[in-house]
Amino acid sequence: MSPKEALLALVQGGVGLEWAKNRTGWSSDSIEPVCEWTHIECDPVDEKVTSIILNDADLYATIPTDLFQLKSLVEINFENNELRGTIPRGIFNSLPELSSLNLNSNNLDGEIPLIRRKLTNLVYLSMNKNRLYGTIQSDIGIMASPGIIEHLDLSHNSLTGTIPDSVTGFKNMNYLDLSFNRLDGSIPKTIGEMKNMKGLFINRNNLIGTIPPSL
Repeated sequence: MSPKEALLALVQGGVGLEWAKNRTGWSSDSIEPVCEWTHIECDPVDEKVTSIILNDADLYATIPTDLFQLKSLVEINFENNELRGTIPRGIFNSLPELSSLNLNSNNLDGEIPLIRRKLTNLVYLSMNKNRLYGTIQSDIGIMASPGIIEHLDLSHNSLTGTIPDSVTGFKNMNYLDLSFNRLDGSIPKTIGEMKNMKGLFINRNNLIGTIPPSL
């Protein structure tokens, strides 16, 4: 599959065709190389697609697995659109170079896909204001290579279960927002040992117990 075909998977149905009309590229008939398409950024040397910047773009679509063919993707920003359906399984493990994934403010539902191999590049992960449910992966702080993720925002969803102890493995994390969910249990005792933390939000949950001394 060519990069053009992979990107065109985002143009879905009549609504998608209408969306694409006033944008450079985004058509099977387009003669412009994908690196000149609106919302697309490429590596200047090898011209591989590195970024899809579609925030505030009025995009109505599901997230297609065709995007997994773009192995050089570093950044995906779909914030504040009308994305629906579930987040595809494998989104973390099929894009080895991905460092930033922003799915904020959409209509995505279902569970957060599992991370099945260690991620070495993901720094920014944000999925707030969706309709996600289920639990936070218990070993997330292990599978996401401790020390890599700096920003994690899963707030304003319907997540249940506990805050995993492994989250304290993110030694470089400076922002963690799990607020406005349905999390229960106690706060991990060592959560205050993330010394780079500048913003910690766990309010509006069903947490019990005392505030850890580490805070």
